[in-house]
Amino acid sequence: GAWRRQIEAGHLTPQLDHIAELGQLAQNALREVRLLIYELRPTELEEEGLLGALYRRLETVEKRSGIKARLTVLDEAGQPQQMPTEGRAAMVNFYRLPPALELSLFRIAQEALNNALKHSGATDVNIRLRLGAETLSLEIEDNGRGFDSNPRPHKGGGFGMVGLKERAKQLGGYFSIASSPNNGTTIRITDIPYRFADPKEIVKL
Repeated sequence: GAWRRQIEAGHLTPQLDHIAELGQLAQNALREVRLLIYELRPTELEEEGLLGALYRRLETVEKRSGIKARLTVLDEAGQPQQMPTEGRAAMVNFYRLPPALELSLFRIAQEALNNALKHSGATDVNIRLRLGAETLSLEIEDNGRGFDSNPRPHKGGGFGMVGLKERAKQLGGYFSIASSPNNGTTIRITDIPYRFADPKEIVKL
């Protein structure tokens, strides 16, 4: 803006290459700000809830990387939940969780997916959300190359595992990882305190 005013006042000769560079820097800064705003709370969570946002994320993963991705919601007995419809619409219209819990679970799944895409070489990824009466669990499984999940030199592991452990702890749940070379990786966040409202209670409200 200062340069523009100087040029308009006739005190400065336009330097097009410098102005173009500043314009590019401004565009990059704008993209970073938009990303930071998205990171605070993705709009998909606001509009579609956790399951809708995860479903959309997995659709994107399939289109961009060719990885086969699935999202399954299980009941307390570990059986698939019966959805009134199939696909994304079913996920969007499914029971909504508290906003803070949805955001934390989305971040965990997002980080685990990023790890699978960047490091595992997986061709298949499964996310399972198990809803109990008082706790819920999240599981992310891939069929990638795997790794030694108990490396001696690295306390806490790598590939963002420390961050996942911290998120699990903040939610009051337990973090575990099962992986070995050439046998894929399964990340679990279990026993997250939560109370699933009965449909009859919702009607009364």
